[in-house]
Amino acid sequence: MELAKRLLFLAVLAAFVLGLAGQALAEGEIVMPQPPRPPAGVGEGQQRLVEILQRVLNLLMVVGALVAAVMLAWQGYVVMTAQDGRTRAEAMQGVYKTLLGAALVFGPVILVKVVLGVVLGG
Repeated sequence: MELAKRLLFLAVLAAFVLGLAGQALAEGEIVMPQPPRPPAGVGEGQQRLVEILQRVLNLLMVVGALVAAVMLAWQGYVVMTAQDGRTRAEAMQGVYKTLLGAALVFGPVILVKVVLGVVLGG
């Protein structure tokens, strides 16, 4: 019964992570709310820096989504084809670590999007 609960948890978590990855890949980028533009001639360099950082963040999110999807698929394959309990346990640890890594990659970005959306009203 414990194994069934763990597998259900992993399935739900994987669906959530892969759903985010699919969204990031489908959109091609994650659009962050834009801060109000400063008056003309003031802070143009800072605005450019924000745009560059957003592009880098979008690229890292797409790469992270691809890596998480590939690692989850590989670890799932290893779990399904494991011949003994030790190999299966190691593969399950790999699945947990992959999901934790995906949560650490996507969590802060989602949190920042929500906070900026509330603060900036976007």
